[in-house]
Amino acid sequence: MRKRKINLTKEEVEDWLKQDKTITALAKEIGVTKSAMATYVRKMGIKVKSGRKPGFHFSDEMKKLYSDLFSGVNNPFYGKTHPPETRKRMSENHADFKGDKNPYKKALDADPEKRIIASKRSSDMWKNLSDDEYALRREHCSEGQAKSTKVKKMPNSKSGYFTGKKCGKVFYRSSWELEFCEYLEKDKSVKEFGLEKFFIKYIDGEGIIRSNRTDFSIVFKNEKRMLVEVKPEKLLTIGLNPYKIAGQRKYCKNNNWLFGILSSTDKKDMDDIIKLARD
Repeated sequence: MRKRKINLTKEEVEDWLKQDKTITALAKEIGVTKSAMATYVRKMGIKVKSGRKPGFHFSDEMKKLYSDLFSGVNNPFYGKTHPPETRKRMSENHADFKGDKNPYKKALDADPEKRIIASKRSSDMWKNLSDDEYALRREHCSEGQAKSTKVKKMPNSKSGYFTGKKCGKVFYRSSWELEFCEYLEKDKSVKEFGLEKFFIKYIDGEGIIRSNRTDFSIVFKNEKRMLVEVKPEKLLTIGLNPYKIAGQRKYCKNNNWLFGILSSTDKKDMDDIIKLARD
């Protein structure tokens, strides 16, 4: 099949583009392929931006079409996995954005105003959630952490996963948390418990509002609820810990929960905390 020849001047192409029309549409107009037209235009020295215009949105029909085209078995990569050597190579080639290397964190640290805006945006997002959405989001955060293979292990502590009938699968960050998990699983007065299930806001020494993920949240068979912070006594007054604990106490007071601090793994200390809910 003989290829159709393109006989357009540079001025004609530029006039076409000035009308906010695309190279694809021009190729269709004169009956040639998009690639042939793109090559022809490049040889003329005309720069054409590729891709969709900024702010362009697919219609609901187009979204459904692409979803149907590439979902499930229609996805070219369906049922496949990258071999270990490929995953290793991808990991090595990936930019390191962890911790202080994260550009977003750098931007917030460099501009306090941006931090305030980002904090408000996040706060507004949570405020606008319904009670059901809020509860689901909290559960999702905990579940995602428990199931993730990228959970950060504590370098000097025993950490891993604990699975029980009363808690499902949870991630513990110390041997103390593990022992308390085992204790709660066996205690007959405990109905269910969770580890790091949600965040509580607190105010630090400079008046900045921060968030802290709780340790244990416990529901007893008598329907009483309790938060338990697992922390060695020598750490209770260090850094932000006093403010975090104050925030947890305030949360418990406002929601009619009990609060306890577990500063050892002695069974008597565990009994002393749990008996608050039994009384």
